[in-house]
Amino acid sequence: MTPRAAATQDTGYTSLGGVLVRAESADALARIDTLIFDMDGVIIDPTGSIEGAHPPALGLWAETVLGLTGVDGLIDASDTAEFRLAGGFNDDWNIAAAAALVYAVKKARLGLTDGQALRRMRPSLADVARGSAARGGGVEGVEEWLREWAGGGAFEAGAGVWDADLVMQMFMEVVGGADCLEMYGFVPKYWTGEGRIANDRLLIAPEQLDLPFRIGVYTGRTLGEVHVGLRVLGMQGWLPDHLIISAGEGMPKPDGRPLKMLADRLTMVSGAFVGDNPDDLRSAHMFRELDEREMLAIQICSGSAPEEARSKFVEMGADMIAPDTASALSALGALRGGGQDGASNS
Repeated sequence: MTPRAAATQDTGYTSLGGVLVRAESADALARIDTLIFDMDGVIIDPTGSIEGAHPPALGLWAETVLGLTGVDGLIDASDTAEFRLAGGFNDDWNIAAAAALVYAVKKARLGLTDGQALRRMRPSLADVARGSAARGGGVEGVEEWLREWAGGGAFEAGAGVWDADLVMQMFMEVVGGADCLEMYGFVPKYWTGEGRIANDRLLIAPEQLDLPFRIGVYTGRTLGEVHVGLRVLGMQGWLPDHLIISAGEGMPKPDGRPLKMLADRLTMVSGAFVGDNPDDLRSAHMFRELDEREMLAIQICSGSAPEEARSKFVEMGADMIAPDTASALSALGALRGGGQDGASNS
């Protein structure tokens, strides 16, 4: 380990410029030749775009389908962070569907039609997200928890008006706006405003992505979302499509197969997957069940609950945990001794 590393209170980790490095992974991190990136929360800041679509999309659905009033601000960034930490919610569409189900069941159970009153009443979205985590995560965990809380009759009444596909369509419309056709293959029906995708921002300077590694992307975005987002950022053509595995290929996280496909395409010897939630880390672990090559897990804590994320990633045994992507890349450079050998994209 480099002399600049210092021991931390997190058992088994050292601190390298504010980045936690699992001591037993340091040598492996120093010799990687390939980096595979998630996009949102790692390269792209989706706070004002995809994440920013949750409040208007949930409000649109609650008003249109549930007939609620006072539908502004029914969900916020802290709620979506809780769902991501629960696992099984790598895709924002599923977070939107889960949040809509919570409100549908709460309305059926509590008999309220004021959205703000429903938001104030327990259970909160965070309560349900944590309950889902204890039941394996994902929308299925939410359904199980809500059934236990509301009882069969109220749950069935709420679920009866909940249409996950419609929720997700409204969410996509808010994200895509006029770019919906390119991003999702349909023309918007319910949302007439600008797509929030226009608010995509970079989390890292483009020149910092000029790296001495082979590069790939495994993302929960559709390929159309990737294309539009990179165009918004002036980075169109950053990677060829064959080095991007997206939601449209039917392998949602956690899944080790896309990492193996990219490792093969990049002729990887050893690599790391850079993600920002538990399902990204699980994907790296699942790769190890498919392939003997090293696939390390680098986790970024750039969301609205960084301390909670860090604790979760330590618990799960991430190989590196950084507050942002630039810090992670800097730490990798330090571990490599500042060397610039590596391979470019192919």
